[in-house]
Amino acid sequence: MTVENGVETWDLTVPPSAEAFGIDTDVAEGARTRVGAYGSESGGGRPVRFLLPGGEEVRVQATQVIFDALDNAQEMTDQSGKVILPEGRLFHLRVNAVPVEGAKAGVDAYRDVLEQLDLPDTSVGELQQKIAAADSVDPVDASQRVSVGASVPKTDGLDFGPSTSFRPNDEPLRFTLRLNGAWDPVPIP
Repeated sequence: MTVENGVETWDLTVPPSAEAFGIDTDVAEGARTRVGAYGSESGGGRPVRFLLPGGEEVRVQATQVIFDALDNAQEMTDQSGKVILPEGRLFHLRVNAVPVEGAKAGVDAYRDVLEQLDLPDTSVGELQQKIAAADSVDPVDASQRVSVGASVPKTDGLDFGPSTSFRPNDEPLRFTLRLNGAWDPVPIP
């Protein structure tokens, strides 16, 4: 991470490592999961930029940037033999952007991130349909988050994409924009 002109920049084009993401691996000896988390003291978040493999970049006003590393000594499979957790160290990223209120603000914030990443806006239409249907959601289900998302094509072992979600019973609707990343496993040092 670097900070220049008040913008926190994370270079995700480098191979994932505990050092690159500020994860202290000595703190929890024997733990499988370790975390490097960066939060904002103010409710307005801070400007954060992510440089992605393939030359894409995205900027958001973030409240949290959270990296985790999960060590898995052996691959785990389900009953059919499908690998559900590969062997190695798995790195993940979750970024929470400043929540916005109102359908227009939620759609605009999501659309902005899609445009920054040169992603098609087909999921914007899906989001608009879910917003329009919010009033008809069964009251029992209305407290459950409704979400849509998209993904950048996997590049250099990184799956990355934005998502947004809201609860139909919120008045006004409050949208949570997230960026998520997951890297292919690397050997456990």
